[in-house]
Amino acid sequence: MFKKLFSLSSLTIFTFGVLGAQGVVMPLPKQPDVVIDQLYVKILEKIPKEGMKVRVVFVVKNISSYPTGSALTPEGKKMCPTGCFMVRLNVLRNYPSGTYTLLCEKKCKPLRGGESVTFYCDDFVKIGTESKYQALADYLNWIDEAHEGNNEKTSSAKY
Repeated sequence: MFKKLFSLSSLTIFTFGVLGAQGVVMPLPKQPDVVIDQLYVKILEKIPKEGMKVRVVFVVKNISSYPTGSALTPEGKKMCPTGCFMVRLNVLRNYPSGTYTLLCEKKCKPLRGGESVTFYCDDFVKIGTESKYQALADYLNWIDEAHEGNNEKTSSAKY
């Protein structure tokens, strides 16, 4: 799974790769990888009340060392050639029943490798209910990512 590069006395440096079908170490993809790093709810009211305001916070991070502008889909090249992409926050009210509806949608700036950016959307909730939030990064698929299946995170909150 790793390949020894060189060793200096007790210091050994390894590179990581992906084991291919023939057992050969393959290099990791040279593409960005955007994820929802964090998703949480902050109560903004000191005293809970009907229709209280909450802030849903989500952090988008490029966990790769490659910038988002380095690998764009054809749609991404057309819509944002610098490497920006769209993020979205959906809410499922009265969880666990119902369907997700859009709470907010925002454009994320191009991200360098390892860089993250924080977004928030405010919601108004009823006491005694539970909501489930779904954050999506690059849901329009403008970035050609190393792993396309890790762009979503969900979290629920009882009020």
